[in-house]
Amino acid sequence: MRGRNIAAERVENYEVDPATLLLQFTFEDAGDEMIAIYHSHPVSVAYPSATDAWNANYPESIYLICSLEFDDAPVIRGFCLEPHFIDFDLETLRAQLPFYETRPGLFAYFQDVATPVPAALADVAIQVPAPFYVDFFVDDAGALIDSRIVAIAECDLADS
Repeated sequence: MRGRNIAAERVENYEVDPATLLLQFTFEDAGDEMIAIYHSHPVSVAYPSATDAWNANYPESIYLICSLEFDDAPVIRGFCLEPHFIDFDLETLRAQLPFYETRPGLFAYFQDVATPVPAALADVAIQVPAPFYVDFFVDDAGALIDSRIVAIAECDLADS
């Protein structure tokens, strides 16, 4: 089922139109289930961004990302994105880690497998294996709205 991207800046962000998302209930009522969600990265690699991690609301689904970075060589990869809502000291993390603003109000830190885990993330890394994002969202006044850790695991699409 194709969903329309209604984000204001569609190259940098995506937001699926709500009418398409509501169709999931119709499918579920018919005994079907959503197995994958797809979108493209027009100018970057086929790897989940911090925004993708923030929007990962269906942990049972595979997130398919098609990179169109090179016109003559599109790449499709699949990922399991699992949000973790665990207790962590966000203020300590904000003071010690290089968070970046990925879109207005959304801040992220990416913990790669190859990078040593900073001391501030030691407790988190015990509960959530790298790679993962630490994402948090603030309102216009800078007040915290929500935060989460999102684990990333690549799926072998041949087995799916």
